Amino acid sequence: MNKKVLVVSVVVVVTSLLLAACGGSSGGAGVTVTLKAQDIKFDLKEIKAKANQPVVVNYVNEGTLEHNFIVKDFNVKETIPAGGKKTITFTPTKAGTFDFICDVPGHTEAGMVGKLIVEP
Repeated sequence: MNKKVLVVSVVVVVTSLLLAACGGSSGGAGVTVTLKAQDIKFDLKEIKAKANQPVVVNYVNEGTLEHNFIVKDFNVKETIPAGGKKTITFTPTKAGTFDFICDVPGHTEAGMVGKLIVEP
């Protein structure tokens, strides 16, 4: 094998591996995130997803209060007790930017709000 063919082969293999690694968990199978709720805040302010692909939220309530996870536009509402964990799966059906919130009284107003950014 000549040197030029070898170099091209190595570049193709390395590029393929890098592209596969960049795909992460948001490839054709959707996206998976861990969202931690602490008292009166989320640790993430943004979740990126693709329309018509599943979103899996591993919700961990690290607070001493009950919290919930709501995305009104996609009829998602789950309540998680203090110290609890829950896996929430839903599929956004349209592109856009949508709020995810905790609507326990006073929590949204105190800043328990994030953005779900859904790309086409």
